[in-house]
Amino acid sequence: MASAAMILLYLIYASQEVINACDQLNRDCYDAKWYMFPSIERRLILLMILRSTYPCTLTAGPTIPMNFETGGNILKMVLTYLTALQRIFENNNFSMDSEKSFMMLQSHKEN
Repeated sequence: MASAAMILLYLIYASQEVINACDQLNRDCYDAKWYMFPSIERRLILLMILRSTYPCTLTAGPTIPMNFETGGNILKMVLTYLTALQRIFENNNFSMDSEKSFMMLQSHKEN
């Protein structure tokens, strides 16, 4: 479980770094004195500004961007499910020992 969480955090961090780099590129191109460059370079810088307006992202599936917000939502959902399962097991007094005793009772009834 912990290793899966670490892999998820690693992927989310890498994706967030891609998003941050794209945002930084947009700011750097805009802050440069692009209007003082020759016309060919000006057009290239303007294209870079336009392209970096929509940040590059790594996605999970076709549509879900992997970033800190999405990762936080995933971790909250996982912890919610784990807490719910823990409460179900606690309320039913279900543990490995009770499962073994239940199996023993079932086999005893069948005999």
